[in-house]
Amino acid sequence: MTCYQGTYRGTNALFLENGTLRLCVLPDLGAKIASILHRPSQFEALFQPPTGQYGFPSYGASFAAHDASGADDMFPTIDACRYPGQEHVGVECPDHGELWAVPWSVERMKDGEGLACRVSGRALPYVFERRITLPASGYLRLEYRIENTSEAPLLGFWAFHGLLACDERSRLELPRAKGAPRAQVRIVQPSGPLGLPGTVLDFPAHILPDDTAVDVGAIAPQSAATTKKFYVDGPVETGEAAMTLDQGRLRCALSWDAAIVPYLGVWITEGGFRGDYNAALEPATGFYDDLALAARNGLKPIAPRAALSFWLEMAFSPT
Repeated sequence: MTCYQGTYRGTNALFLENGTLRLCVLPDLGAKIASILHRPSQFEALFQPPTGQYGFPSYGASFAAHDASGADDMFPTIDACRYPGQEHVGVECPDHGELWAVPWSVERMKDGEGLACRVSGRALPYVFERRITLPASGYLRLEYRIENTSEAPLLGFWAFHGLLACDERSRLELPRAKGAPRAQVRIVQPSGPLGLPGTVLDFPAHILPDDTAVDVGAIAPQSAATTKKFYVDGPVETGEAAMTLDQGRLRCALSWDAAIVPYLGVWITEGGFRGDYNAALEPATGFYDDLALAARNGLKPIAPRAALSFWLEMAFSPT
């Protein structure tokens, strides 16, 4: 594996590369993973900025007003909200969290085998760390540590926001919820043909009362001009999900520790958001997008002077 500095789309970048993958990180733009290139096929797995360039947001900016590409980490919330705990009552938590809109420290690990990324919270007292390695052919591993640097409990949930370059042949593979007899998803935003928030659908195929089948596991063409957002309906049984890419030729599989990261969201835009065309598998420590709602749904705080550690792997393989 090699690690080197360079630029990507005019922006300062660090690269990790082996025989199968080339990964690009932008330290000044939230340590965004801007590119995951599958080298044997020369397929770019992550959605790229439609303008070809990156804007540099100010802290607290709207995520939707910027490039909305690549892979970002969201903490302590997804939707903008006020902190619900007593210790930091009234603190504003920005849209898609604090991390994507601020520069990080990104350095080569001492052993030279990866990148160590680090940033401190602004509105809340924490340090967020992410280590990136390419441990084997086709594998990307992300190791996380969120340290509460205060003397009070800290509420915050993490979610992965990795926008994949989907197409009309892409298909989703999702786990079922713990104890569920079959896989189901719960709609959390208006989702075109899938229905309104609160709708629960069987996955991957749902049969409507009129015997019409809805293919929940499919990605519609970009011309559909819709967006979809849903979660596996409860804490997942296993931390495993996948999506096919590159016209069905490549499979991207995610795995994680479901005991620490119990939820899985799915975001899809089929041309319905600015004309973008991408999909994201979003493992998350809370359910769902507003921190206050996640707290009501059982999110546990990080104890004073303690840390939460977890990992996420992505594996790319030909189908």
